[in-house]
Amino acid sequence: MAWVTMIGVVVVAGQILWMMFGPQNIMWQEEPIRVENRVVKRGDSVVLHFNYCKYKPYTADVSIYLVDNTIFSLRTVKSNLGVLCRDDLKYPIMIPETIEPGIYHIRETLDFHINPLREVSYNYDSEVFEVTK
Repeated sequence: MAWVTMIGVVVVAGQILWMMFGPQNIMWQEEPIRVENRVVKRGDSVVLHFNYCKYKPYTADVSIYLVDNTIFSLRTVKSNLGVLCRDDLKYPIMIPETIEPGIYHIRETLDFHINPLREVSYNYDSEVFEVTK
């Protein structure tokens, strides 16, 4: 009877370790993210072109940042897209009026919630662009 308990403990421990450390290939995205308009006025939108495939139907928190020497948080949204591939998805991101002119890029961070024990993060950067007055 003790060996049955021991086998059960090993199986449960193995499953917990797999949930915490097992490999996860959730998505692929072309990097750098292509920028359509290389010069953007404050208050206008920079248009990004995404090419990606999502292989697993996990929910993600998607955070968008504007980056130069400082990181400016622009927004965070929940994404619950299913399994799919997109080619040349255009996505506009408005540049705030308060941003100083300069050279920037966009950073996209995706935090996938795999299970209660694990989160997997991906970071993607865009090509650089100039923000003007």
